[in-house]
Amino acid sequence: MHAINSPVGRRGIEKHVTGTTRQRISRKNLGKIEIPLPPLAEQKRIAAILDAADALRAKRRESLAQLDTLLQSTFLDLFGDPVRNPKGWEQKKLGDVCDVRDGTHDSPKYVEYGHPLLTSKNFKDGEIDYAGANMISDGDFEHINKRSKVDVGDLVMPMIGTIGNPVLVEQEPDFAIKNVALIKILSGSPDRRYILHLLCSHYFDHITAKTNRGGTQKFVALKDIRGIPVPLPSADIQHRFATIVESIERQKTRLRAHLAELDTLFASLQSRAFNGEL
Repeated sequence: MHAINSPVGRRGIEKHVTGTTRQRISRKNLGKIEIPLPPLAEQKRIAAILDAADALRAKRRESLAQLDTLLQSTFLDLFGDPVRNPKGWEQKKLGDVCDVRDGTHDSPKYVEYGHPLLTSKNFKDGEIDYAGANMISDGDFEHINKRSKVDVGDLVMPMIGTIGNPVLVEQEPDFAIKNVALIKILSGSPDRRYILHLLCSHYFDHITAKTNRGGTQKFVALKDIRGIPVPLPSADIQHRFATIVESIERQKTRLRAHLAELDTLFASLQSRAFNGEL
């Protein structure tokens, strides 16, 4: 297992992969892959070392998942299930309590160097992923930002494909958006972290299931996002939740940093193991 997952094994697989849109490898070609084959005792020693290192990574991932579960349960404890609204919070439309708009619908000319133009695929798992982003010129960047400039503290949310799962922008952005919802928190708006977790919860799926306008590819319209009913707990409870979120996010940041170190260590051990240096 570790040999096939190692850089040596992955390179062997890539040599025999066929297809572009959907890659595949035949059983015959799979049998052609070469892997290092030291004596059995050495195989067991290498596997034990890599198993132990991988177990540490698994524990960090489990800890991160538990913190996410804690956030979800804290949300429900403080606010109740937003689908049923058992605490009877007043509700207002998202578009009435926040400035809700979207990015450009145009397709500007792409350039080799410039500003990233991010689409739905670039926002996932609560993070901004620049992989595969097209670049646009200064002029197009400024033109798009007249309509939909993203600022620190805004929420950005995919509207096409994997809809929902908004991202809170926490660092000064240098990108523009296309076919992505932009939610700006105003004076008097609910707390941004409350809105974030409300839209990340099952409540979003419950509401948009009635309005999803896509066929094969899901799509939620801007007017439907603006029309999402938002329960409005007291500001004190929202603030208490935001404080808890910030504390948990600090813990997650530390765990992610440690996980990154473990990933680097594991990659080093893999490389050494299958180059005869471990």
